[in-house]
Amino acid sequence: MELTLKEAAQRLGRSVRQIRYLIEQGRLKAHKRGGVWFVDPATLREGEAEGHTQAQARRHARLRDAVEEVLDAGQPQRRYSLRDLKAFQIAGPLYT
Repeated sequence: MELTLKEAAQRLGRSVRQIRYLIEQGRLKAHKRGGVWFVDPATLREGEAEGHTQAQARRHARLRDAVEEVLDAGQPQRRYSLRDLKAFQIAGPLYT
């Protein structure tokens, strides 16, 4: 069963415009029939996994940059307290 752009967008949690972009980029397989785009549902899993992986990589990079910024604040070597370490433990899962 093929999906329309709107149905594919709902399944992936994206907009119809983003689905069209993924089709243009070749990340989703689709074809046009009677002026209506139909997406192959088997490729939705691939597109979803790829988008999730990229988003996760961006979150990891932002967290790493934030930690490095705090650690390299240009201050002399600072000793961190248990409270500081606990803050990183709590914030880590929120950003990953």
